[in-house]
Amino acid sequence: MPRYHLVAYERYARAEEDRIQKKALADHMASVRTHIEGLSGKDYSSLKGLRSLDFVLMFMPIEAAFVAAFREDMTLYAYAFEKKSLW
Repeated sequence: MPRYHLVAYERYARAEEDRIQKKALADHMASVRTHIEGLSGKDYSSLKGLRSLDFVLMFMPIEAAFVAAFREDMTLYAYAFEKKSLW
């Protein structure tokens, strides 16, 4: 599982050409979805002796990266909710 480092978002934020910015944003979206998928497979609620919620919280340290993701794909929250991952 690749680690989520916001590298694609950084490329998006720094891009000066539309073509490069669009590719970087698509990569950012793919990275966010991959991270949601990875978190959904954790299933912490099934660990013996641990009382946990049915959801995993995802932290995105750069608010602008979060906003860019949701502007690009309005269904992202529903997708994460379905996968039991929340922000």
